[in-house]
Amino acid sequence: MIDIRDAEPGDYDAYARLLPELGTGDPVPSRERFADLCDRMLVATGDGAVVGYALFELLADVGYVRNLVSDRARRREGIGAALLEAMRARFVAAGARTWCLNVRPGNHAAIALYRRFGFTAAYGSYMLRVPRHAAVAPVAGLVYDPITPEEEPAVEAAAGLLRGQLASARAKPGRMLLQLHHRGALAGVAVFDPAFPGAFPFRVFDASLGPAAVAALRAFAPAGSPHVQVGVEDHDALRDALLAAGAEIHLDIVHMRGATGTPPPARSR
Repeated sequence: MIDIRDAEPGDYDAYARLLPELGTGDPVPSRERFADLCDRMLVATGDGAVVGYALFELLADVGYVRNLVSDRARRREGIGAALLEAMRARFVAAGARTWCLNVRPGNHAAIALYRRFGFTAAYGSYMLRVPRHAAVAPVAGLVYDPITPEEEPAVEAAAGLLRGQLASARAKPGRMLLQLHHRGALAGVAVFDPAFPGAFPFRVFDASLGPAAVAALRAFAPAGSPHVQVGVEDHDALRDALLAAGAEIHLDIVHMRGATGTPPPARSR
């Protein structure tokens, strides 16, 4: 029997145990950071233990599933489906008509589950790491400026971001909301986390400016960071420009979307 509840700070050890199941190779956040995640996290319990969790965001009108993890030893027990049902119910209650998520293309079991819930592939994305030592020529007139709350709607529309995505990012500790300007014109946007260090979302309209845009983010990263990581969504030309500048593909992911009104599948008996 799987039960779903809100996460609590005391779930940190279970979270730290389950997070590596994502296979991203990213470090486990601190207990302090985990406490900030609890208000947008659900945990699945079975036999008195935490056997899975889901991290999510509710944007203006879209539910975003950030992580969905189940204990490897408890696979095929309906943990992922139970967490998806719980998130779907919350999104519907909040008025979100669509929801989305990212998944690795080789995770066939997860993709099959998401398709049962009505998700379909929308586009491919990449997490790229640009080494600090990569030599990139600066571009004259290319600068980052802060995004003010008043500017968020216009920047989101220009960059093709989800409505409310920047406001959600602003509420997270340590995030830097940056708009890229080239000779005074908006050229991209980055939500940068110095603790990572990396930017997601990371949008640069002109792919040729991508390497210099990443190099400029180095100024915001800790001095000892070996690389800066950026998420490139649905922009193969930008991916290729960064690879040519010395970047390495850290993760290959597929972005999937669906309607929250799609009825969940019946539980198997």
